[in-house]
Amino acid sequence: MPIEKQATGPKILRFLDDHRLQHSPANYAFVHRVLIEQDAVLKAEVERIVDGGFRIGPDEVARLAGETPAEPAPEHQGTSQLDRLTLRVLDIIGDAASATGDLNRDLVSAAASLVGAAESSIRSVVSAMIERTTLAEASLADATRQAQSLRAELNALRTDASRDRLTGLLNRAGVEERLTTAIASPKGCAIALIDIDHFKRVNDGHGHAVGDRLLRTVATELADSCQPHTVARWEGGAFLILMEDMTARDASAIIDTARARLASRRLKVRESDAPLGTITFSAGISSSRGRAVPALIASAEALLDRAKNGGRNRTEIEPPLVEILSPPSGRV
Repeated sequence: MPIEKQATGPKILRFLDDHRLQHSPANYAFVHRVLIEQDAVLKAEVERIVDGGFRIGPDEVARLAGETPAEPAPEHQGTSQLDRLTLRVLDIIGDAASATGDLNRDLVSAAASLVGAAESSIRSVVSAMIERTTLAEASLADATRQAQSLRAELNALRTDASRDRLTGLLNRAGVEERLTTAIASPKGCAIALIDIDHFKRVNDGHGHAVGDRLLRTVATELADSCQPHTVARWEGGAFLILMEDMTARDASAIIDTARARLASRRLKVRESDAPLGTITFSAGISSSRGRAVPALIASAEALLDRAKNGGRNRTEIEPPLVEILSPPSGRV
């Protein structure tokens, strides 16, 4: 991901999107220093981090920007954001109420002053009320804009709860919700459960920072290779790909292409410039066929285990004839 010179606003936003960074003022200022101000030291450090196709993460951005933000626990982070947004709602309501309330009082006062007034006084009062109404309209328009912005932030907050913080992909809860909907479709779906081969060796041999960067790289590769299908972080070094209206056989072609593309990458350890080695994954693919979510996932997990026990770097596909299980009652 080379850093371009003479970047403009859209390039800054593209950089944030490419690296899955939030469109926050702090991140925007950081990228502005790199792309617009051409901070030589900062730019060189960012280029070193992204060398080899890795993304720069929010923790690294905070470190390079000289920030030491307190990292709230995931279960408290959403609550803190919701509290902040709730206060903004109260501010917007208060501003709107003030604008309309003041205007109503002014209209009543103006109407009373017009009774028996001279023509010159009427012109003055009407002129003043036109100006006052214009100000109230501007205040209400501003409140409307704030409310629209607030709605977007609330939607983003809801989305964050279903996203994996490391990769930006859907998390397990998020993809299970989509999977519940997909299996109810008459056309059904296929899922691929994949796991990075020997991922523990990467963490043990190079540290968790390198392991995290590898996860982000694999997430990007899968999202690119499997689009427009849904790619989610499952757990550890495992990912789940949901492919709607597709058989397991058709899905295997997509997964094998993604596996070949990943294996062709020549990744390096950023700190030592040493080759990371060929990165592969194993996969198990199953079709929904009317089964409930737990049964479908269990099938893919069993096939994934078979692929790993069979030598890794391979895909196991569910056979055409399998036992059909009726979904249990209630939400899965």
